[in-house]
Amino acid sequence: MGRVLRWESVMHNSNVELACSEGNPPRTRSEAEIRIDQLVKDIQAIDIDLGDSEKRQRAAEENDGAYFRWRKKAVRAKNAKSDELRFLKRWIYTQRDNLVIQQGQIEPNNPSSVLRAACGLLLKLRREGFEFEPEELGLIKVIENATLNLTT
Repeated sequence: MGRVLRWESVMHNSNVELACSEGNPPRTRSEAEIRIDQLVKDIQAIDIDLGDSEKRQRAAEENDGAYFRWRKKAVRAKNAKSDELRFLKRWIYTQRDNLVIQQGQIEPNNPSSVLRAACGLLLKLRREGFEFEPEELGLIKVIENATLNLTT
């Protein structure tokens, strides 16, 4: 049962990592992606350990409670790492949104700007071969005409 208890330290470290990420977000998207990759691997490893039927069987035979204490810590570690993963994914999306806003491509509080940006996206999808239904193409045309009549 030596391998079973390894998540005890991971659980403690996950709480520390989570606190650090929320207080100290990654400096770059690349850093966030590296951390995301590691978190996914950690979560998968925990899932493999939690799904180990031999460990559950030994625990049922030994009935000493160590497995259930370990399992509780492993689930906490997985939850902490999942929280961290969600935080980093939100951080990436926020950075992407902020970049679009900073580059002046969209003014989030200006409905005309948002509508123009949405129209541009739809037209780009259409140019790139995305297949819309006839009703959707009609709606795109209406939006396109409406944006031509907008004032900023």
